[in-house]
Amino acid sequence: MDGRALLGRGVGTLTGQAMPERLPPAAEAVLRGLTFSRAAGRNPPEAWFTTLVDPPRSGVVRAVVRRAAAAAMVDLPAPPPDVA
Repeated sequence: MDGRALLGRGVGTLTGQAMPERLPPAAEAVLRGLTFSRAAGRNPPEAWFTTLVDPPRSGVVRAVVRRAAAAAMVDLPAPPPDVA
């Protein structure tokens, strides 16, 4: 799982909300108003503006990333019962 997918799932879990397949027009407008200075941002893919959740990517998550994610979750409250 990549960073945006992890963020999208985390935000949804913490707030008790599902991540939409496509963002509402107002959210999309905010993202389209941003500028990106890195090379990838010169011609960003459409998904950068329309969704918060990336498609799944297979592969191993490095141990350092797992430890950082676990450390970040230590002080978080438990999700509501209907979300878990």
